[in-house]
Amino acid sequence: MTNLMNEIKTSFLNQFPKGYCGIRETKGLSGDMISITIGLVGNINDVTSKIRENDPMLHKFLIFNENGILSAESVCGRLDINPIEKFYAMSGIKTGFRKTTGNPEKIAKMYAKWFSKLKTIVEENKENIYNADLYKAYI
Repeated sequence: MTNLMNEIKTSFLNQFPKGYCGIRETKGLSGDMISITIGLVGNINDVTSKIRENDPMLHKFLIFNENGILSAESVCGRLDINPIEKFYAMSGIKTGFRKTTGNPEKIAKMYAKWFSKLKTIVEENKENIYNADLYKAYI
């Protein structure tokens, strides 16, 4: 599992070198799992109110290990952009993560491909990211 965690973190940092990637292995009620949190802003002091959940690209994932078969699932995530609707504080763009099941190599490849897709979404919307002026060094 350590190799998979390192591969995922490396894939993420290849796309977002100044981003945040927190990965840890945990024991939950359903067994062993890997918890992943990623964000656009690596330095917590640059995030609004120093709260990680205020990162405009915050995503959380769990990878469950069921007898050697891994299952990667999204807990939450989207790219926060300036409001489209008049009375909303912000809007969000779905980033299209799909549940994937397989061995560590398949999961690592899927994350590498998905991080590349996420980078494209961020670049396409960089001028419209919520509070983009605060995060220009990270975009």
